[in-house]
Amino acid sequence: MNKKIAMVIVITALCSVVITSCSSKESIVQESGLSKAMSVAIAYKKQELEAVPPDHSNEITLEDITKKEAIIKPLTTKVFFEVQSASRMYARALRVALIKNNELKVTYISFTEKSVTAESIDLTYTGTLRFGDSKEDKLFLDGTMTLLKEGDVWKVNNDIYNSEDILSIIEGQILNGLSDSE
Repeated sequence: MNKKIAMVIVITALCSVVITSCSSKESIVQESGLSKAMSVAIAYKKQELEAVPPDHSNEITLEDITKKEAIIKPLTTKVFFEVQSASRMYARALRVALIKNNELKVTYISFTEKSVTAESIDLTYTGTLRFGDSKEDKLFLDGTMTLLKEGDVWKVNNDIYNSEDILSIIEGQILNGLSDSE
């Protein structure tokens, strides 16, 4: 009887080790996916928001926008890229760099997982976008990003953040330009 109890204990212990090992592997795979997705998210935000003023005249050229989009496109799903490109979202950082006559740089960004599955990851983030050296020459970023897994690659599928702060800089310049010409 003691041998049977001992055998049951050994089998139970082995089963728990196997179960723990399997869940550990799943956790490691999930953490690896999250890490890769966060790397894509960071690269996307930097490519989207960082810019230098154009070397040429006081305008953003189609070539400037095309170069920026070529770098961003591999980081996004096709549908998301097309929507953002059509709305000129990727030209905004270039425009602000021109208006401020200064480099735009993401100096801080932090992502936190909101939800994680094998095929999608939702992240929240905060960050700082600088466009000068003074205390006022910065915008605080606050948003939510969704990444989808396409094959073995994570791609940005949605990014909702306080982009209206960037747009207000552009609109302010447009309004100032109109009032200057009156």
